[in-house]
Amino acid sequence: MSVKGVRKTAESRDRDRTKVRVDEVRDNEPTMPHGLTAYAQEQWQIAVDYLRADGRLHGNQATILERWAITCDRAKIVDAIIGVEGVMIGDRPHPLLATSIALAEKIRMMARELGMTPASRLPTLKPAEKPELAPVSPIAALLKQRERTA
Repeated sequence: MSVKGVRKTAESRDRDRTKVRVDEVRDNEPTMPHGLTAYAQEQWQIAVDYLRADGRLHGNQATILERWAITCDRAKIVDAIIGVEGVMIGDRPHPLLATSIALAEKIRMMARELGMTPASRLPTLKPAEKPELAPVSPIAALLKQRERTA
């Protein structure tokens, strides 16, 4: 036992990483997880409302919706810190700029995965319509037959 408590094995650490706090799915829709900040709750609700309006909200999106909300919250915090401390610290860029860029990329990736960007949405496919064939004139039929024999 260490100062911080029982040491975790590699197997238990992997199990903890895959654990999700979303406990319930009602009517095939995820419920908001507990423990989100006010801003993360707002982002979660915006995403759920958007997906519900498009008819693309499913219970299996609970994990990605939770990660979406947490990532948006972290990005806001990091951007606020950079805003207060400045983009440059001395003659070097702020160390959190790399984190901000990585979080923005994660947000773009999750938005794509959730179908929240226009490029990630597939168009609604309509049943294939058979084109109406124009009636073949006797002259056109003779010309086609002539081309085949020539």
